[in-house]
Amino acid sequence: MNMRKYILAVAASLAVIAAAPVYGAKKYHEMNVGKLEKLAGKDDHKAQYYLARSYAEGLRGAEQDFAKAAYWYAKAAAAGYGSSQFDLAVYYMQGKGVETNPQEGIRLFKLCVDNPDAFSDARFQSRINLANFYANGKYGLEEDLDKAILLMENARLAYFSTDNSEMVFYGTRDDMLGDFYYRKGMKTLEADDYRKSAEYYEKAADDWYRYSKYSTDVKKNSERMGNSWLNAGISLFLYNTFSGSDDYTKVFDYWRKSSMNSNSQAYYNLGELYYTGIGNIPADEKKGIWYLSKVASSNPRAAYFLGIHYYAKTKDFTNAFDYFNKALASPKLTDKDVRADVLLKLSAMYRFGRGTAVNEAKADELSAEAATLGNPDAVRIQQWLNQR
Repeated sequence: MNMRKYILAVAASLAVIAAAPVYGAKKYHEMNVGKLEKLAGKDDHKAQYYLARSYAEGLRGAEQDFAKAAYWYAKAAAAGYGSSQFDLAVYYMQGKGVETNPQEGIRLFKLCVDNPDAFSDARFQSRINLANFYANGKYGLEEDLDKAILLMENARLAYFSTDNSEMVFYGTRDDMLGDFYYRKGMKTLEADDYRKSAEYYEKAADDWYRYSKYSTDVKKNSERMGNSWLNAGISLFLYNTFSGSDDYTKVFDYWRKSSMNSNSQAYYNLGELYYTGIGNIPADEKKGIWYLSKVASSNPRAAYFLGIHYYAKTKDFTNAFDYFNKALASPKLTDKDVRADVLLKLSAMYRFGRGTAVNEAKADELSAEAATLGNPDAVRIQQWLNQR
């Protein structure tokens, strides 16, 4: 069974509905549309289902007609045929062959979940869809992470494959469970929710690793793996925060694995925490600077951190000037307080010729911009300059 073609593409806050594939019932699969119509007219619900599929896909001599497909899906669904309930639910969610009606789609997904007549993957994906809707409070449902987690964990138990080509689905699903537990932890502040989040993110990273043996998109798969390891480390870090544990060995291990998949945020996290030390991980300034310097060109926070190091600690103003400018030039620098501090530091360097030539006009310009961002020191400097 290859579910790759039917995976739900997970967006930030919206589930994308996938249609269930067709398996089994070989005799129906081989029939042309004429034979299926005769049987469907006699209330043969499997024939109704396959006739609907024929119109849905333009197969077995039928012209593609979503309205006719919806009609026959509805016939079979009303009689309790589970796979028709799933496909008709998808139609209602997408407005395909029927008017869009998310509430009816949700009702049909709920019917399909425990319907033994439905193909296993239709029940499976009904759970996934409902889990997304509950997790994100979509289509009139109240946000309910506990329901989302239960549905997703039941889906996880209901289907298993050792086929590496299936791992794209498992990686997505386990990342989602990691996210659900993380979001629950943000609400409950319970350490155990973060522990479970880390466990699922770790499973997702393993799924992506297994999928890498099958996937031809090496870069994309590495990015997925890196994100899962990064999130596993973040969740475990928060578990330590709320449980009082001082053992950060596994947190660092997760982030090292993430950095090996070129994850910029993992490099930054390792750099900052090696620089300062935390729990059972002693400070190692040299190692911290190494990690930060690896991503300073693409991560403005890393560039800012290094700028502060060279400006305040080592007084190497040439390096400080270079890193502050890297941070300032990055469109990713969205924290206005950090941006204001960078502007103020560069203003001082231009004013006093530290790491660059004296340029009073540039110093005034940068200081004025920092003041507009609310930096209190910059505001006082502007007041002083206005009184001169």
